[in-house]
Amino acid sequence: MKQYVKKTVVFILTASLMLLTGCQQPFDATGYTQAVLDMVTRGETKAYEAISESSEEEAKKQYEAAIDSYMQEFDSLGFSDELTEKYRSYIPNLMQKTKYTVQEAKEQDDGSFEVGVEVEPIIMFGGVEELLQQKLQDYLSQVQNNILNNQAAPTDEEMTEAAGEMLYECLNTALENPQYGDKTTITVHVQESETENVWEIPGEDVDALMTALIDTTGAEEAFTLS
Repeated sequence: MKQYVKKTVVFILTASLMLLTGCQQPFDATGYTQAVLDMVTRGETKAYEAISESSEEEAKKQYEAAIDSYMQEFDSLGFSDELTEKYRSYIPNLMQKTKYTVQEAKEQDDGSFEVGVEVEPIIMFGGVEELLQQKLQDYLSQVQNNILNNQAAPTDEEMTEAAGEMLYECLNTALENPQYGDKTTITVHVQESETENVWEIPGEDVDALMTALIDTTGAEEAFTLS
């Protein structure tokens, strides 16, 4: 289960640089940053379509590709197709509830821009650990009772599936009344790429921003099955 922690945390906090290109003159770095965030976290593509000169189909494909990339981390975990689809629905729901405010861009001497993004991080595992541990204890107690009554012990695959189902339930319960951490401001750099009039946000800035949006404190404990 600890392997599960490392992989899921990584996939949730990573966004593809391919999403972060746009072309417009004069360039609106504030609007661009807002449009990128709204597409990645909300699936709202209209502003991104306008600022990047993309079609609706292209923008939606990029959003879906981002979700698909997150889901790749589940491939090796042994979940059923049904449970995997449940997690696929959870990811956009989590991102929908992130909180951020894009500030005015500041143009730099080299023509690039710095854009502050005020983030109020959603606490992904807020209230999850205690609920999950109780569910796991109840499940393991039931397994032990079944074994004492001469019933077959569940396979590793069955236990993984059961734990995954319980975690999914707990994460969705937490989303009903999400908890948020203290506000912080992340500075992203919007710069022109080697292709003229095409702008991008460096991957390391994307990682810092996405990490700030979601507080994964408690992940190790929440994913430990003992």
